[in-house]
Amino acid sequence: MGAKCFINGDETLGLPWATDYYARYETHAIGRGATIKRARYLDYKPFSFLNFIDAIKRNVQTGDDVLICCHGARRALGLFPAKSGSDWMSLEFARRMASLDESLSTAMGLSDAEWEKLTDDIMAIRKLKISHLAIRACNIGNNPELMKNLARVIGAKSVSGPTLRTAYINTDVIQISGDSDLLKYKAEYPQHFQIPSRIQGKLVLASKKLKRSKYKCVLLTDSAATVADFLVENFPSMPILGKSAKYLTLHGLIVPEAPHKFYFPLDPRYLSHIAYYDTWGK
Repeated sequence: MGAKCFINGDETLGLPWATDYYARYETHAIGRGATIKRARYLDYKPFSFLNFIDAIKRNVQTGDDVLICCHGARRALGLFPAKSGSDWMSLEFARRMASLDESLSTAMGLSDAEWEKLTDDIMAIRKLKISHLAIRACNIGNNPELMKNLARVIGAKSVSGPTLRTAYINTDVIQISGDSDLLKYKAEYPQHFQIPSRIQGKLVLASKKLKRSKYKCVLLTDSAATVADFLVENFPSMPILGKSAKYLTLHGLIVPEAPHKFYFPLDPRYLSHIAYYDTWGK
């Protein structure tokens, strides 16, 4: 039992940097004061709707939770409906798939035999009585009908998703010796996020933009204790650090109009931006 996490890890069409986050953190907030525990994670390159159904069929057991991580928007989800293609999933597709509308087979590029297999797999998956579907994709929480219809496809009892843009941040942890060190890094990394610390330590997430909307980040701190306190306060479980504590992967929701600032998972502002719905509710 537990949450099975499926990630679009494609370098171009997905979120490869999210894989490390779900590998390192076991517990994830889903809203309404609830959490799920990751039992297994897999990444797909790319991640189509057919991959999604196959992943559930092969890996999910009765009563499990499912988490999917991919790109998203207010009106679409980066879970590609067609057998080959990269168009995003629309509400219309999710609604028709929830009712197993056979006319979708042509649009998806499926033969009669492939469509029959898909519908058989979906019917088998619905018998698993999946507890919760957590969708981690930008802004998808603003489209409750798309989320609920996708949950209906797989028979999940409830569904959640963020109403803001999501971020997965891979960062080096650099211990600074004083203000001169801090100023040096701030000059190189012009965007700064001063993270509040309960133990009055210094903690600054600094970033600089690279090519093609990519960023390089560093977490500047005065001590390992300050970093540990930040993780305890802001994440439901401590990360697996591996061989070095000099590297972290973080997740948050991007603060509106401040793309270098984040709400982390235990921040009430993060939780207030996770939309949570009962699948068959209004």
